[in-house]
This record gives sequence, C-alpha cells and structure tokens, in this order.
Amino acid sequence: MQLPLKVMLVDDEVMALNNMKRIMDWNKAGCSIVASETNPQKALDLFKKLRPQIVFVDIKMPIMTGLELSRKMFLTGIPVKIVILTSFKDFEYARKSIEIGVFDYLVKHEINEENLLEKIESLKAELQADEDKEKLLDSGLYGL
Repeated sequence: MQLPLKVMLVDDEVMALNNMKRIMDWNKAGCSIVASETNPQKALDLFKKLRPQIVFVDIKMPIMTGLELSRKMFLTGIPVKIVILTSFKDFEYARKSIEIGVFDYLVKHEINEENLLEKIESLKAELQADEDKEKLLDSGLYGL
C-alpha cells in the first residue's frame, strides 16, 4: 500500500470541511487531502480524476445526497473506501449506508482526533487486506 493515502472530503458546508482538515495532522496519519469540495457533482468529477482511496462525504447535501454520490463513486469501478458523515444519529441513514457498501458512518459532532485516527487505521488495514486479496487473485493462488 502506497503512502500517503489519498483522501477526499466532500461537504456542502465550508466550515465542516475546514474542521475536518484541522482536526488532526493528516500527513502524520499517513494521508494527504487531495481534494475538498462543496459541490457533489464537482466532487464526482474530481474523484474520477484524482482516484482517492478514502472519501469522507456528508450525507445531506443539495444537488445530490452523500448516498447518491457514494453510489456513483462505486459505479465507476475505482476502488475506494467511503465514510459517511452526518449530523444525525439515525439508524435509517446507517442502514442505507451499509446497504450500498460504505465503510463506515460517523456523526460529525462526535468526531475528534483520537477516533478519526482510529478510523484511519481501520481504513488502512482494510485497504491493505483488499490489496493482499488482489495480489492473491492475480497470482492464481486464491482459493487453493
């Protein structure tokens, strides 16, 4: 797995984007924020161009919801781990997020440096497992 991991932030609120950028030292965590965007359609275009490995996306946005954006990102076939951000503790949002295949679901006001670093470590482990599985598939040894 190549470091730093490329991270994209998508939220229609500039203040929320700035908070995510400042909440921790991304470089120290082995990550680089390659894009932050308030417009979901522009975010999708940037996603296709920059191919970040991790995307943090707000669930409620105008133009396109975070779930719709996540679905469209998955449909590109570009490998990505998506974490949904929300201001709501709503089981229905969590259920729908899991249904479409997002990695996790975080409540914005509960995010701090410690739990975000934990999430990054989980994401790194998941990305490494995916990479290892891909190598096995490529070698023809998977399933033997």
